[in-house]
Amino acid sequence: MRCCLMRNRLIAAIALTIIPLTASCKLMDLSDLGVSLYPPENARVIAATDPVWIEFSEPVRREDAESAASLKAFSGSVAYDVSWEGNRMTLTPTEGWKAGTSYILSCQGVVKSPDGRSFSVSESVAFYAIARSAPPELIARDPADDAVVSRVAKLALTFSKPLNAKDVGRYIALSPSAPFTATVSSSGTILTIEPKPTWEGLTRYQWTVRKDLIDTEGIPLKEECRGFFRVQDDTAPPERPEAYSVDPADASATFPLSSMQRKSGILFRFAEAINPESFDRQLSIEPETSLTVRVIDGATFLAYPEATEWASGVSYRVTLKKGLADVSGNLTTDDLLWDFTPSFAALSLLSITNSPDGPNPVFEGTELIARDPLPIGVSEGLYLHDFIFRFSEPLSATETERLIDATSLETVFPLSVRSPSLVSARRNPDGTVFLRYYDLTLPDAAVTGERVIYRLSIKGGPSGFYLDSGSRLADDIGLYLESVAP
Repeated sequence: MRCCLMRNRLIAAIALTIIPLTASCKLMDLSDLGVSLYPPENARVIAATDPVWIEFSEPVRREDAESAASLKAFSGSVAYDVSWEGNRMTLTPTEGWKAGTSYILSCQGVVKSPDGRSFSVSESVAFYAIARSAPPELIARDPADDAVVSRVAKLALTFSKPLNAKDVGRYIALSPSAPFTATVSSSGTILTIEPKPTWEGLTRYQWTVRKDLIDTEGIPLKEECRGFFRVQDDTAPPERPEAYSVDPADASATFPLSSMQRKSGILFRFAEAINPESFDRQLSIEPETSLTVRVIDGATFLAYPEATEWASGVSYRVTLKKGLADVSGNLTTDDLLWDFTPSFAALSLLSITNSPDGPNPVFEGTELIARDPLPIGVSEGLYLHDFIFRFSEPLSATETERLIDATSLETVFPLSVRSPSLVSARRNPDGTVFLRYYDLTLPDAAVTGERVIYRLSIKGGPSGFYLDSGSRLADDIGLYLESVAP
């Protein structure tokens, strides 16, 4: 009986001990707080009218939840309005979503329930608003992949969209490692990598631009970019470049130097990069001609007559004098020479019509190269004679002016007779040219053997009369004319 009594007291004591422990456990909730986000997964694209929200699995203190929430874009925090419906907190940007922008919705920190329980939450989701722009991608590189370059060569990478220039160098890797600087052009599309101060000779480098380099909208590259270039110690002088005739307005089509036209340029294409100042200094041409030099790229140069023109039938010699330097400072030891003679369509004089006509109303054919004087009529009183020149091509107004300047009529015999004067000149509708001279002299018919001889000249050759097309008289024209009474 006594044993039973003691056992009952022990059970009661244990029960009294357990009861308060059980009661205190009801104030502690060790279960997790469920947190749901919208959008529910990364890279979701939401519509312009869609808000985003954070929903809790049970009631929480709203001030805690709002303090833990954040909405950010690449440019920084985004202002938003908050509204609640039950346990769901909705965030609506005050200025709306921006197309193509990357956003991050987060809920980070400690959130308490109304009864005082604390929960640590850490949830986030990255998404795009309205429509995601196309990611930037590499579209061009200079030099070409695996090209051989100088120790000071720059690597220029062109992308399809402007890049974010901030700390751009940390997205670039070189193997083997080498010091470099990385800059982004003002347009944002060209990334330039250059050595600091030079690349190591006899080395093959691999460059890599990581995929996490972003554009100005915060969008990363479409894919990682990589390539190679080789560096070698350049100790050889520049080799003779290829030389072509080109149109300065479009140098993509090349022709032999023998096909040079009036305004053609000479394209020099080297096998390596050339010092542009050295090229300009070492270039010369005979006969002396004023040339404009344009650098196409480090190894290609264009020289052309901007204010003048090549002359048909003239032999030119272009020289790159010894001492031409490449970008490594190596110098040529001999002159580099090119000879060419432009040949445009030849211009010819077809006929000269005379008035008064005298014995010959028209000079043509072999008469235009006659060595003996050709008779011309002279009107009495005013002592006039008119010429009409017809060439193988009709003349324009400006060409007519050049012909007048290139033409002269001078007395040859006797020296006591003064030369006639030009009193009228015009272009006829058919492209022929009319010239009128006065104060010619008629020989005295009563004096046997008296003669008056003139020389009609049209200057030809390289500095003579030419058409706008480049056609010109190959040689001077000179006719001896003898005045006779009509």
